[in-house]
Amino acid sequence: MRFIDLWTIITGAASIISLLIVMSDKLPKWKKYISPVGFFLGGFAIGRISSGTIPGAQQSFQDPRFMGFLIVLFLILAMLYVFLRAMIKRKQDYYAYLVVLVVLMLGVPQIMDKYFDAFPSIPMEDYLVLANAKEKNFDMAGAVKYLEKYKELNPDKQIRAQIEQKIFDLQSKQLKIE
Repeated sequence: MRFIDLWTIITGAASIISLLIVMSDKLPKWKKYISPVGFFLGGFAIGRISSGTIPGAQQSFQDPRFMGFLIVLFLILAMLYVFLRAMIKRKQDYYAYLVVLVVLMLGVPQIMDKYFDAFPSIPMEDYLVLANAKEKNFDMAGAVKYLEKYKELNPDKQIRAQIEQKIFDLQSKQLKIE
């Protein structure tokens, strides 16, 4: 149980103490400051404990690209919230809701698609392995598909030329088989 360390215990205890302070009538002027800090510390402690109990959670949050994606998504949602609040103050509720709905329905899925295209979950070299396996099973169209994906991801011009030749050879084999 390496996930329950001193920092987790301190933040968990601090969140419990802040909860007790907020629930009591002591320090009424500080409640608005103590409450968010308590929720943050409690969430941190719960997140640490749950990430230790769920095996795949640790690897996903260690990826800096994924964290960058989450930050960009959070910033977009924060900007939408500010926009929505400003439009409601101007009494243009329907326009604001329409814009927010359009951004959420069209913009967020496109951002997610761009992220997954830029950072695929399959390593680049595995496309070659998949293409070779497809070629051995006489699935030339599948092999070409994986070689095309490898060619898109590889920045080296010489390797791309070799892959282009391999694709041409596979397409020729496919025509001979048919």
